[in-house]
Amino acid sequence: MAECKKCGEYTKFDGGLCYSCYKKNGKSKDVVVAEKEPKKKVEKQSTPKSKKTDNPWISGVIKGRIAETIVEELFRSLGFQVFSYGMENSIPGIKDLLKGVRGDVSTNIRQMPDFVVFKDNQAHFIEVKYRASGELKLKDIAKYGDYPFENALFVLVTKKHIKCIS
Repeated sequence: MAECKKCGEYTKFDGGLCYSCYKKNGKSKDVVVAEKEPKKKVEKQSTPKSKKTDNPWISGVIKGRIAETIVEELFRSLGFQVFSYGMENSIPGIKDLLKGVRGDVSTNIRQMPDFVVFKDNQAHFIEVKYRASGELKLKDIAKYGDYPFENALFVLVTKKHIKCIS
């Protein structure tokens, strides 16, 4: 670790002065510039700009994956056996292949529920949805047409609640 050559305190550079010793040597133009740099807070100005350029789809995917993990662990803690079932898990790599493809098979693959859970000799399909608004509308479910998994349970994860809708 670099030490001040006068007092032995931490410095950024080996053989240099710490800030307080540098300041005691007399105020020069360099010190004034050094004092003004932290006040500018350049890092804070660049952070909002990067948030504006972030792709909202990516943050939605991240929130969805977090919601799936929460629901998966919730069912495990309740004594269910949980199996990942969605297209990302059952057919890895097909998501990129299905871009722009239309038809019954591609629609059914896209609509595969996220999990299959087992308990007491009963199986259930689980579809996890994250909504910041807390609303899940029928048009969200049926956006690709008729939902082929009629008995699936929808688990809605919001900022305040986790709800299950049959």
